[in-house]
Amino acid sequence: MDFEKLIYLISGAIIGFALSLAKDWLMESKKQKEKKIELKRERLEELYIGFSKWANHVISEEMTLLSVMKNKITYNDYLDMKIEKTINFDAQNNEMILKVYAETLLPVHEDIMKQLAYLNHIEEDFKKVYSKQGPHTTEVKTIEGNKLFTEKFIEISDIFKTQLATEIKQVI
Repeated sequence: MDFEKLIYLISGAIIGFALSLAKDWLMESKKQKEKKIELKRERLEELYIGFSKWANHVISEEMTLLSVMKNKITYNDYLDMKIEKTINFDAQNNEMILKVYAETLLPVHEDIMKQLAYLNHIEEDFKKVYSKQGPHTTEVKTIEGNKLFTEKFIEISDIFKTQLATEIKQVI
């Protein structure tokens, strides 16, 4: 075997080895990218399901509180129902998912939290009056305020779920 053939043979082996490494690297990169996409989709779906359950829970509580305000049930009944229907909701985990995977939804999420704060404020005010004066003391403006903020909470929650579903579709 002459020297020229040996160089061709070694060059071919080196080129083949380099191409094999490049192919393996490209395949691994593609797998990693697919894993990241799959993880993002799973986390966003987890957020969608968790948020939907939580939002429905909040709405249910507000409707039950409205029944107390209208003197259809007692405040103790409301508290019993609230204890029975407690759900596991990890707000910090959900906020982390938003910050990492869907930052564009943070403003809508903040609006939801503001609405929730308004609803909590109405409930606290109602609780103070109810504990001092008992049933049949709810002012119409308190009932209307609760209804208004509950409707706004529902509206913003629906917007959030729609935008979150769009984020999920973009990942697929």
